[in-house]
Amino acid sequence: MSDSACVRRCMRRQQVDGLRKERLLFEEVLRKEERSWEAQKADMVALIQATATAHEQRQKVLLAPLAAPLHSDPVVTGWSAAGYRSNCS
Repeated sequence: MSDSACVRRCMRRQQVDGLRKERLLFEEVLRKEERSWEAQKADMVALIQATATAHEQRQKVLLAPLAAPLHSDPVVTGWSAAGYRSNCS
């Protein structure tokens, strides 16, 4: 083999080794980012669930007075106790 072929082969090997090291570095960075994304995803799911629970509780509190029977409303019972008299008697 000629010297120029050996030099080219040596350069190619160095280039391949450099690319392998670069690939390993990028794979490590990718794994770290994926773990970070998974942690953020879990935090977001927990936050969404907490928000949904709080919204449901708020709706229950706001709608509770509407769900109560009308006969327990003092305005309605006061009106019916006073009676309604028609002007057509």
